[in-house]
Amino acid sequence: MSGSPTNRLQQQEHNENEGDGSATAAAAAGVVVYGHGVARGGQGDRLPRWYVTLGACGTMVVFGMVLAWVPFLPVVAVACLVLGYCRWMWTAVLCCFVLLTIFPRKVKQWRAFCANPIFRLWCAYFRFSLVIEDVSALKSDKPYVIPEVPHGIFPVGLFMATNLVYRESLDTLAFGGRPFAGAAADVVVRLPLWRHIFGWLGVVRADWKTLGNELKAGRHVCVIPGGIAELMLTSHKVERVFLASRTGFVKLAMVHGCDLLPCYHFGNSQVLHQLDSPFLTWLSRKLRVSIPLCWGRYGLPIPFPARVIEVVGRPLKVPHIPSPTDQQVAEVHTRFVAEITRLFEDHKHLVGWEDRKLQVM
Repeated sequence: MSGSPTNRLQQQEHNENEGDGSATAAAAAGVVVYGHGVARGGQGDRLPRWYVTLGACGTMVVFGMVLAWVPFLPVVAVACLVLGYCRWMWTAVLCCFVLLTIFPRKVKQWRAFCANPIFRLWCAYFRFSLVIEDVSALKSDKPYVIPEVPHGIFPVGLFMATNLVYRESLDTLAFGGRPFAGAAADVVVRLPLWRHIFGWLGVVRADWKTLGNELKAGRHVCVIPGGIAELMLTSHKVERVFLASRTGFVKLAMVHGCDLLPCYHFGNSQVLHQLDSPFLTWLSRKLRVSIPLCWGRYGLPIPFPARVIEVVGRPLKVPHIPSPTDQQVAEVHTRFVAEITRLFEDHKHLVGWEDRKLQVM
């Protein structure tokens, strides 16, 4: 591979400006899979920026509001039934809530939904890019455990990466033809509508048995080690990752004999700003659900159009040890933290962060 990541990124953007933004060609080149995230119409023409902004912001706000209100629907429905307000309607709402919580028993990944045009608009809005450091180092003989940092207030990078991978068939071109499974908290895979949307995206419960079964089935497993704690530590002024005490993903990789594939999402921390509140952090951990007080453009929950770039590092070799000791896990964990730090330092200039340092907490 020749040339710096910056030059390759700029070259891909130039190619798109000239009408040659093929993700396939970029994948074959080995580094920049998709350099700019420009949405295109049926004739290959650029969509107007106002259209991208309106479409992306509108769908993100609706998406966020719908998901935010789902947990409160049973409470509202019961209250309205007690008060006698539109009982027939709220009875129907409550029945639908219960039925969608139970059926279907398992929501399967839906490739067409992963590649849907709404997420493509998000790619255009955030000018999303996916950079692979060494595509030739990605092997197809076994799945990877893929830790992705940082979480951010809204992990929009994961949605866009999923969309890009399935829209451009990068699972076949670069990742050995294996599907991806994402790990999430129980609340995400239990609440109606949440479980359907995230299930269609390939999200499963973040427990040991479930993730182990996904690896045994040959699927790559994507995890966000920092979880809720990292979300509540997010700041647009300081880049932080919550990794120091998170070793479960390392042990998972060792037990199943899978290498780690580190990924860093530059710009995830800039999409929204939040109030730094120790109380909200404590409450979020107790309830096991994030409760941030955040805002975006114009003080509204409209994400800032920050540039988001996901960099996929080189695979980190992990020894296959069915019953690793704490010391063995700690040794691999130390190597992983060093690799994430290197990934950040080597590529932070892509978003103009030359003077920014990564805090590992």
